[in-house]
Amino acid sequence: MRILFLTLSLLLLLTGCNPKPDGKTEAAQKLKCDQFYIREEEVEKEAISLAKKISGVDEATAVVLKENTKRKIVVGVKVSNFNRLRMKGIRKEIYEDLEAKYKDGEIHVSTDAKVYKEIETLQKKGTPGSKEESCNQKKELKKIEKDMKG
Repeated sequence: MRILFLTLSLLLLLTGCNPKPDGKTEAAQKLKCDQFYIREEEVEKEAISLAKKISGVDEATAVVLKENTKRKIVVGVKVSNFNRLRMKGIRKEIYEDLEAKYKDGEIHVSTDAKVYKEIETLQKKGTPGSKEESCNQKKELKKIEKDMKG
């Protein structure tokens, strides 16, 4: 009886700890890329200058990707010293200014230092030369947006 109980409990323990298959294949989980995403560097420069005009912003960086008619604007700003106490207000002010200027875009603003660095490295990559580079930049931007949401 004792051996049967130990065997059953061991069996339940082993089957209960296995990860559940989610039914999705690796190919289905990858982001499908069927179009070329355009980097709008002029809009990036305008977004950066708009963000820098806000008091309390030390540095700013931005990435703008356009797919079809939809525009994605991601802005990262550096805020230091006592201005860090007003980070929420600074984000809101930048968001409202960008929204007023670019009504057709999806806008994200972050004051997080890690996200700022990621946006800055993506911005420095410049305009993609091929469809593959364009898709990679789109994937990086999606990762940054995910990091922004927490």
